[in-house]
Amino acid sequence: ILNDYPFLIKPFSMQKLLCKISELLSETHTHLNDVELTIEEKDFKSNFLYWMGVLYTHPNLIDQLVEKLNLSKYEIERRVLELLQMNLRTFILSYRIKKSIELINQGHLNVTEIANQCGFKNTKNFTEVFKKFTGLTPKKFILKNT
Repeated sequence: ILNDYPFLIKPFSMQKLLCKISELLSETHTHLNDVELTIEEKDFKSNFLYWMGVLYTHPNLIDQLVEKLNLSKYEIERRVLELLQMNLRTFILSYRIKKSIELINQGHLNVTEIANQCGFKNTKNFTEVFKKFTGLTPKKFILKNT
């Protein structure tokens, strides 16, 4: 049974880990349904999530978001923190890790290909971030899920 904390106690199963990651990301995306948003906030959220989905693989994602949303980096960071309860960098990394887990589950790509397709600069960086979010390296994650 998953608890209310953003971590799992070892040992844990891969199924619980995937469930917890999905739950945390889902809470982040749906948290705003409980709060009344202004039209401007709804528009920002909608546009931000749209461009995240389109651009998450881009290595200079924040610069691209600044351009597409026509807002300063500071303003995007402020709004994301306010609306999504997460800083921009953490949100981007969690989004990319969620996408990488989807690719891992498809089983067609190796770790380097997944890292590249999810916007990570290199495999080492991807592995470090993946382990930070999941507690496992991508290779160990793959082994536990095959």
